[in-house]
Amino acid sequence: IGYPENRDNTWDWEDAQRYYREGDKQKGYRALGHALHLLEDMTCPMHTHMIRHVTHWDEAARFESYFAKRLREHNNSLPMEYSLTDPDIKSVSLREQFEKTAQLTTGSFMQNGQAVNFDDYYASGKLIRQPGDETLDLMGQYLFPKTISAVKQLLAGYYSAIHPELTAQAKTSATDVVDTNNQQVNNVPSSIIQSAPHEHV
Repeated sequence: IGYPENRDNTWDWEDAQRYYREGDKQKGYRALGHALHLLEDMTCPMHTHMIRHVTHWDEAARFESYFAKRLREHNNSLPMEYSLTDPDIKSVSLREQFEKTAQLTTGSFMQNGQAVNFDDYYASGKLIRQPGDETLDLMGQYLFPKTISAVKQLLAGYYSAIHPELTAQAKTSATDVVDTNNQQVNNVPSSIIQSAPHEHV
């Protein structure tokens, strides 16, 4: 995604567009799912710091298991405190979007008046120490809205690529997205994102 082509991977960003244009929507959406999964992984410290974790029960994977538990507690819905804001990650290319998203899990941030530093807990290939529940909650409040924003931007870019005619629609409430050539940002009507779930595989 945004890097030199890997001919062994048949489920990348370009494949997602190609399958759809060829009429195989099921494979197109499956490839899109692979791209979305990778983007979501960019907000998980174990992935961005290359910390090995085999299952959700590994000590190193507590970040993932903690939020899986929180979602279950809310009937598999996102707790309100994780979705209070929706900041955009503005990118001029798909590669930049992935890199900017990954950078969210390094360095420090402020949330609810408290400072948290990812580098106190995660290093390259190594879990330094496990964050407590309060710190994990602050990380979730910081990361989840940005994850949602990044996913929405990627989805809008996909629908812009497979339905270029829609980009000619009125640009009211437009969303900034990465174009199919990974070169510039286009304005795409928010209706593209809203209509996406209605196109069934």
